[in-house]
Amino acid sequence: MLLRSNLLNVAHRIIPFEKIKFQKWVKNEVVAGEDVPVYTTAEDIEASVQEIKTEMYAKLGLDMQKKYKWVYASRDIKGTDEQETPDRIIYQGNYWNAVKSNNWRAYDGWSGAIFVKVKDYVVQE
Repeated sequence: MLLRSNLLNVAHRIIPFEKIKFQKWVKNEVVAGEDVPVYTTAEDIEASVQEIKTEMYAKLGLDMQKKYKWVYASRDIKGTDEQETPDRIIYQGNYWNAVKSNNWRAYDGWSGAIFVKVKDYVVQE
């Protein structure tokens, strides 16, 4: 018999979580002939935010010129691998877009995703 347990909650007992802001992508609207993403209002959540070592970039198919983080949270996170425009977080004063996601929400109550730092924006919190 397979026991269902929320592994993220188990990890939370050992790994400190951080408060971040999460935004779900809603749709794209055309403004002045360009697609502009529309997101939900930023929601404060607790998440495990982990460094991705540069030696892992090639294995994960990531661009060496960019900065990435693993993020695990009790949210339905979708990246560009699952939808047209990615969900995003606000972390350390910057927007980070979800690129690759693993959604365990239906089974275990959480999702994990690789987020890439968006250098074009700096968010004042």
